[in-house]
Amino acid sequence: MRPGRTLETAGVKRVEAITKSENSMTHSYTVMMAVSPSRRKFLPVLFLTLREEKGVFGPIVSRTMFKADGLYVTASTSGKMTRKLYLEWSEKVLFPHMEERCIFLADSWKTFTDQDSVIELKPEELEYEMLTIPPKVTGQIQPLDVLCFRMYKGCFKKISDFVFLHNLPV
Repeated sequence: MRPGRTLETAGVKRVEAITKSENSMTHSYTVMMAVSPSRRKFLPVLFLTLREEKGVFGPIVSRTMFKADGLYVTASTSGKMTRKLYLEWSEKVLFPHMEERCIFLADSWKTFTDQDSVIELKPEELEYEMLTIPPKVTGQIQPLDVLCFRMYKGCFKKISDFVFLHNLPV
């Protein structure tokens, strides 16, 4: 069984659990991916936010963490994208890889509402527009949720189940 999961009879509508925070059972990282329509492929950099108790990586983690050219890793206390990290992603990952025009299709999460700050960061020559997906339909219509994340989550579940089942060191 994976951490943060509960075991109950199939079909039970309500499962009770004790936890320090609901967030610790539902969220531990955020992946921000983007597709360039002009290139018809993913951007060369994947932005990853991991949950760290103090919102920053300690010296040992910073020194020993895997580093790759196509990986931009940050931390937050929740593992969720914060406003500050969203602006960092826009400035360091999204805008440098966009050409003449950029349309950002975002879910209705409140982190994405501060578009004035994003506009201040964008290159002057870039035409930028943000479209918002209505609440509670992201999983059905957001392209990356439908085409990519659903498969990724299934693969991640299989791998993590295997790791925990065989008590492999992580």
